[in-house]
Amino acid sequence: MLASGRTFRHNSDMPKPAPSDETSPPQRRNPRGSLRFERKRELILDAATKLINERGVRGMTFLEVAQSVNLNTTSVTYYFRLKEQLAAAVFEHTLTRLEGMVKEAGRESSPRKRVGRFLQLQFDLRARVLLGRERALAILSDMRALDQPARGPLQKHYQAIFRGIRDFFGAPEDDARKALFDFSMSSRARSVSSRFRLGSSRFDYDGFRP
Repeated sequence: MLASGRTFRHNSDMPKPAPSDETSPPQRRNPRGSLRFERKRELILDAATKLINERGVRGMTFLEVAQSVNLNTTSVTYYFRLKEQLAAAVFEHTLTRLEGMVKEAGRESSPRKRVGRFLQLQFDLRARVLLGRERALAILSDMRALDQPARGPLQKHYQAIFRGIRDFFGAPEDDARKALFDFSMSSRARSVSSRFRLGSSRFDYDGFRP
């Protein structure tokens, strides 16, 4: 009690100030901006894939990609600064999808079933592409048009997928036959990948027997 008759209030009794902006919990960002970014990026990849399959990497231009998605060229470079970066993103997307198919097919119990499953996945994808439900695969042979260092990681990814297809046929139990097996399986894997036109929207299965 003070002399004036007023009661002294401890700090703990004092009203606490409202939290400042610095101490307030961070607000969640509106996800609409990032979703819009991803949608535009996917549209650009759709257009670029189509142009690469029709004209190759060298025939694809930012101008045509931009016109296909109702953007200007500057807007496209906001997502992909260089044409080579855009082409590399197209090829990487195709390789990732193929890798998923190879892994799924590889879980089957026999070479015949693995090849059959891979064929089925390819045909199912082709049907979705024709119905406009999914992006076509890029024709991977045009990866050679890219310069280093963009081409290097893509080639390594492609080689890993090729090895996955080769593994469809298993490994020899007799080590003495390994050299012959490696040669034979490499030939068969090349046959499978060429028949499938690995990474292409075209198919050539005539004469193939799994």
